[in-house]
Amino acid sequence: LPWDQRIFQQAQSRYRRPYIFSDQEFLRLSEAALRLPSPQSPLRPQTLHMMLVLGYCAGLRIGEILRLNVGDFGGDDRTIEIRRTKFFKSRRLPLTDSVAAALQSYLDARKKAGAPPTPDSALFWHRQAAGRYSRGMAESLLRCVLRRAQLKPAPGRMGPRVHDLRHAFVVNRML
Repeated sequence: LPWDQRIFQQAQSRYRRPYIFSDQEFLRLSEAALRLPSPQSPLRPQTLHMMLVLGYCAGLRIGEILRLNVGDFGGDDRTIEIRRTKFFKSRRLPLTDSVAAALQSYLDARKKAGAPPTPDSALFWHRQAAGRYSRGMAESLLRCVLRRAQLKPAPGRMGPRVHDLRHAFVVNRML
């Protein structure tokens, strides 16, 4: 029995309640992303902003966001193709007019920054060798934005996570 109690306590300590962002908190987060100083990567603030928009307004997981290619966005029908998701499934999501417009604006900025325009190039591109943000780098940058928006305290694992954008999407959809 003492062993079972220790396992239970460990499991409880690792469990984190979902955080549901309010609309005002998301706006703060969005503004913090756009104000992020990035002299070496001028497209980075818009990239992080668009990642947040897709998490909050379309409910995408961070891995799904990072695997998006330019050709996955259908501007004419305002959809986005999500490939190789959890359990190796794919799906096509309709986007609201505002999200489609934000994505089109991002694509224009991406083009001006010199990103490759081919359909199979990474949607969230940067100049480094891989041309695509790694999961670790994206999560680190988005955590930085959460802290700059004063939604997450500086030390440790406290406060909302990037994945909580998906939870907020689901709750807002249900409401």
